[in-house]
Amino acid sequence: MKKLYTLLLCSFLLQGYSYAQKGFFDKFSLRKSFQSKSSKTEAASFTFNKPKDATGSWAANLALGFQLLDSTTVDLFLFSELHKNTLVNKKQDSRDIGLAFRKDFFPLASLTPFLLANAKYNVDREKGNESFRASLSLSLKAKDLNLGALNFITPNKIVPVGNLFTLEYTPFIGLENENRTKTTNASEKGHIYRWYFQIIPVITLFPNTTIADRFELRADYQYRNDFSKSVQDGSYREHEFFTASFNYNILSSESEQKFQVGLDYVKGENPVENFLSQRYYAISLKVKL
Repeated sequence: MKKLYTLLLCSFLLQGYSYAQKGFFDKFSLRKSFQSKSSKTEAASFTFNKPKDATGSWAANLALGFQLLDSTTVDLFLFSELHKNTLVNKKQDSRDIGLAFRKDFFPLASLTPFLLANAKYNVDREKGNESFRASLSLSLKAKDLNLGALNFITPNKIVPVGNLFTLEYTPFIGLENENRTKTTNASEKGHIYRWYFQIIPVITLFPNTTIADRFELRADYQYRNDFSKSVQDGSYREHEFFTASFNYNILSSESEQKFQVGLDYVKGENPVENFLSQRYYAISLKVKL
């Protein structure tokens, strides 16, 4: 793992040498994950709890990326992720390093499909497992498509609902592979292939007022199905994961940058982040750059 982080550092330095100093730091990105499209990904979150006369606990979901390639239709990021949670009974400590890729097809069409792919090396420090993982997913985004009263069914299109709120949602469907190369228990070694579905609806309140973009309701539902695997760890074939957040934007910005305080609800399991089945509530500080 140390060798991989050394390679990551060297890549950053080489990229810095190849670019002019101006704009170099603009290529860094901080968010919750590189699993989905950058504009739809939730901000990195931090939670800390220190009860009286007890050990403090905390949670962090963050991903730091460096943009290697940027165009109107293609993105390529080198990234590292940390998903750690000691607030819950089934603790989580998942770390990744890898590449994330996005490609838009038919950019002049009214409804544009886009492809997301990533490949990464994962370390589950709670279980002592290491694995190589890859994913491939597809979605659609609307450009000039107008369906009138049916606009709300158009993916990745901001639809106003009176003066109360705007609605936008992003669906994904895709494939995932996990190849465990090092495990504590021999029965957990092997491969897993999954197909998955994900939908991310986002509601922004009071869009036509002076507090526009301040209040945000966000949900994320994920369903995964292991259609082929050689591991014998006794895990379930189906995995469901749901999060809901009510966020307040402390700093309003027209860009993708965010600084928020949010109330979060989490239920289910997410094998991509080595999060075991459970549920909890948390108040988090969130940052996206």
